Amino acid sequence: MSNFLAVATVTEALRSRVIDAVVASVPGVLVNVTTARPDAIKQDDGNGHVSVFLYRVSPNSSLRNVDLPTRRASGSLIDRPRVALDLHYLVSFFGPAAEAVPERMLGAMVTRLHSQPVLDTALVEGVVTSQPFLAGSDLADAFETVKLTQEPLSLEELSKIWSIFFQVPYCLSVAYRASALLLEEELSTQPALPVRGPTPDPVDPALPPRDGRRIYVETLRPPRIEAVVSAAGDGEPITADGAILIRGTNLRGNPTGVTVGGVAINPPPVDPGDTEIEVALSTPPLPGEVRRAGIQGVQVVHERLLGDPPTAHRGVESNVFPFVLRPRILSVATENVVADGEFFNGVLVVGVDPAVGEDQRLALFLSELVTPSPPAPPLDHPPRAYRFDQREEADPPEVTTTLRILFTRVRPADYLVRLQVDGAESQLALGELVVGIQQYTTPAVSVP
Repeated sequence: MSNFLAVATVTEALRSRVIDAVVASVPGVLVNVTTARPDAIKQDDGNGHVSVFLYRVSPNSSLRNVDLPTRRASGSLIDRPRVALDLHYLVSFFGPAAEAVPERMLGAMVTRLHSQPVLDTALVEGVVTSQPFLAGSDLADAFETVKLTQEPLSLEELSKIWSIFFQVPYCLSVAYRASALLLEEELSTQPALPVRGPTPDPVDPALPPRDGRRIYVETLRPPRIEAVVSAAGDGEPITADGAILIRGTNLRGNPTGVTVGGVAINPPPVDPGDTEIEVALSTPPLPGEVRRAGIQGVQVVHERLLGDPPTAHRGVESNVFPFVLRPRILSVATENVVADGEFFNGVLVVGVDPAVGEDQRLALFLSELVTPSPPAPPLDHPPRAYRFDQREEADPPEVTTTLRILFTRVRPADYLVRLQVDGAESQLALGELVVGIQQYTTPAVSVP
């Protein structure tokens, strides 16, 4: 930070650099570099003149609010208020036009300021030492060095600037901006006490020290899930006894957690990758209340370990990505089968994994199992198919792995069995009823 003398110091430093550039550019011509207004210069004395005139001061848009807040609610001062300024200079050149003195001086100055655009510490210290009225200026100690940039001014802008000089004809000019200048007044502040480090417990020194200051710095890398597939293969179904493979970007955190259906998997995945994480769905680690067939949502969570001892806090979370958890039929049998003419009624007892809740939608499909011919003769009718969705129990159990589903008016035959839970359908397995011919064979049941 700098005191109030910094503005005058920048002006004198710029004047000093202009003198070094233009004097050698016009040998034999007496050159006077001043900070006076252009209308105060005699233009017809045959000498060269340069006016370095500070015509505007504006707040620096990047640094104007770096000091907020500086006061407490009570009004007491926490830190010295700082003002960030940009200084705008109009540099005008006068001299004999026949010898192109103004153009030569302008070219020399522009070249010098382009190659040396920073008012370095040595230059500032030299100016402060040579000018008694700058005694006490601390601009040389500022951490932000002042930089010079040429400002492109249109003809209209130049006309407005020169209109402030009464009855002065325009002369060759160029504009420069000096930025950024940080000023502060020497005020007494009342800083807050520093945060203590870990201190012994005052009641029981044997306890771990109390928390002190902790600083945590992390890059913001939110995880994103792009696909969820079966770990057995991209085209394989996802079942409760298998595992899923989560694919995406920035998946690895410290630590990395995964939730399914909003419930955290515990323990979390071991050695997760940044683009792939494998998660087992069998218990453990997935809780039984979450292992329900149907549409499930998976999410990757990056928690933050904060405090002493480190404790997990909520961090960043990925998008929720859906996948279909398919039910598996473990066994199927018939009970209480009763003939109804040429049809049969009864109960299908289906063992299923995962367990099915009482509020889940069910549908059981029977498809007649047809043996390819030869050797069996072709059927004299199209293969029959049935759908049943009524449970035997009027008040089914809250959660069960054994479903009892009523069936009615089913003709005697062998049937393939499929179960649909909340829209997720079980898979059929391939086999060979006839050597060399693959077809669906299980799970199956015979009626009666």
